[in-house]
Amino acid sequence: VDISYLDPAGIGVQPPAGSTLLIQYKGFFEDGSFFDDSYVTEKPIVVTLGQSKLIKGLELVLPLLETNRRVLVRIAPALAYGNQVVANVPANSTLIYLLELTEFD
Repeated sequence: VDISYLDPAGIGVQPPAGSTLLIQYKGFFEDGSFFDDSYVTEKPIVVTLGQSKLIKGLELVLPLLETNRRVLVRIAPALAYGNQVVANVPANSTLIYLLELTEFD
């Protein structure tokens, strides 16, 4: 997993283990085409930190997020869906996400 922070450090707060996170995201492929966008669908991810309900690459990144600090994450196929086709994601796809933790409790 490659992580690039798009906003300066120290502007947000990291969620403690067990927190319920509300995450806005854009998901796209290496060629720049989008496969999902919560800003468009108005359906952000709601997930409890540490429950392993997402792909492995996202689970590794979630504890590193801070509120109001956007991050760009590149996830190799082995930490995404591997050789499986899932919805509109082809097998062996590298996934790129723009993530923004908007709130947690």
